[in-house]
Amino acid sequence: PVDAILSALSDPDEDVRAAAMKILQQRQQNDILESMGQEAIHIFAKEPYTGPLLSLNNSLVADNLGKLGVDIDAVFELLGKFLDDPSFWARRNAAQALGAIRKRVPQEIKEKLLLLRKHDPWLVVREDADDALAEILAIDPIEESLEAQKV
Repeated sequence: PVDAILSALSDPDEDVRAAAMKILQQRQQNDILESMGQEAIHIFAKEPYTGPLLSLNNSLVADNLGKLGVDIDAVFELLGKFLDDPSFWARRNAAQALGAIRKRVPQEIKEKLLLLRKHDPWLVVREDADDALAEILAIDPIEESLEAQKV
């Protein structure tokens, strides 16, 4: 049950996430808190971890990277990993972030977006991958050359 509650924290439905949080707040059982604490430790220590909070973390990181709009290799590496996340929410936010960044997106990331656009089981991910590709591919060559001159 603990894993199900924690998994519900990254559900796409806001009502499901709110209900899961309410259950956590009401129960406050040691096993739940300990499990969440252990997951947080793994995430913050950057240790290998695949628990339910990781996808929630990936989703939030992708969202913030898109808002920053920084087009550096480390950002693309992270977002590329998030495109493979089991959570549709993380894949969706990664696609949106890449569409917001637009510039210097590596070819392999574009190819991943194309695969998501065609084959992701979630319609919203397919739509966001399509939107991201449209933004990335619509960059005017003049705009791109002006950006390159700023560097």
